[in-house]
Amino acid sequence: MQKKSILVVAALLGGFAAAAPAHAKRSEASVVMPCKPEQRRHLEQAGYASAVISRGMLYVSGVASMQRQGEADFQPAFTRIFESIGRTLASVGATWDDVVDVTSYHTDIDAQMEQFGKVSAQYLKAPFPTSTVVGVNRLIVPQAIAELKVVAELPDGAKQVCP
Repeated sequence: MQKKSILVVAALLGGFAAAAPAHAKRSEASVVMPCKPEQRRHLEQAGYASAVISRGMLYVSGVASMQRQGEADFQPAFTRIFESIGRTLASVGATWDDVVDVTSYHTDIDAQMEQFGKVSAQYLKAPFPTSTVVGVNRLIVPQAIAELKVVAELPDGAKQVCP
């Protein structure tokens, strides 16, 4: 009986090991960085990439924005976030239609959600991606009002192309 139990456990463990994906390693080709040297330097000094391509998916780092002097509402800041992420998506041949997951962080959800919804509706169309909205006390950039990160599914062979 004990020998049979050991064989069953060994078979189960072997099955789990076979089902576990191999550890994906980042390569230079899978890291998406800004094409402009000064922007690239900034991210390299900070120690992160704009995005990473792994197993056909694009993981875009959070992009934050703040209100600029004279802006009466949040929409311009939100538009800058979506435009920045749109450029990252385009750099690997993707569009907002390829986005499958959106996470947004807001310093004042109650004040921001109506305007955020209006801006996001210009970019996110049906069938919609999953979405998570998180309220935070502050972001890494103290004046930032919101940050957005996305995950997109890429066409086969996608890689960054700088103009």
